Amino acid sequence: MTEYNYAMARRRMKKKTKSRISLYFKTLAIFLAISFALIGCGLVFTNALDENDKEKASRLVSKFSSKVEKLISSDDEETDENNEPEGEAVVEPDAEESAASENADNAGTEPGKTQARSDSGSAASSFGAGILNSTSDINLHSVDGGSKNYAFSYNGSEFSAIYTTDNWKIIDSYLIDNTADITIICEALIAEHPIHGSDMQSYRTAEDMAYEWEQHNLAYTFLPEGNRWKGKTKDVDLNPADQGLSFDEIYERQTGKKLSIEELLKHLSN
Repeated sequence: MTEYNYAMARRRMKKKTKSRISLYFKTLAIFLAISFALIGCGLVFTNALDENDKEKASRLVSKFSSKVEKLISSDDEETDENNEPEGEAVVEPDAEESAASENADNAGTEPGKTQARSDSGSAASSFGAGILNSTSDINLHSVDGGSKNYAFSYNGSEFSAIYTTDNWKIIDSYLIDNTADITIICEALIAEHPIHGSDMQSYRTAEDMAYEWEQHNLAYTFLPEGNRWKGKTKDVDLNPADQGLSFDEIYERQTGKKLSIEELLKHLSN
């Protein structure tokens, strides 16, 4: 890898890291707002919620905050380890190289387009470089010779992927949480069967499918064991309808209800 390509790879990874952190903070903000409303502005809800509900919501925020802090802390440590030595020169690209790089970055809008990743580590964390280099690493294949039931390998385990028209369902998707690796897996999926976007004209990219996958992972992390909705978030469904939806929007689409304080407390108690 040339100095320029290395610098570009690091720049793209930093951009994805910032995006992932923003995603966690956006979700965290929802629960912090709930905590503030229930505890800091308790007068508004005094008649609607009892002390047990308030205490439960407070515990939820503390637990979720702790998880986010640990994730960000681990990312900071990994970023420090991967930083290039001080004083190392970065070769600036000429105009032709810049154009080629820009075209490569925009190639994700084409169905089935794959892009190799380098700088993979021996194990994947939620942020930073993953363990995959390219789509071939997961060996996506049909298990019965048909076009519905597929399997792929990741980190020593085999996962099932089910394709129906304009839909990929990944069984136990919550077990995979590295952004770079999720994106590569999505590249392999759309290379086999592209998925339309919400406008039913364009096609979904690996990046926006990875975003949806992460929303499901957030929901799975947030919901307590035994919760009736937790089972719906363990297997991500990648389809046109859910393109670009946030955590609370996916919740509303799947349940038909707004993610209100009352709904959150209801899920916590079940």
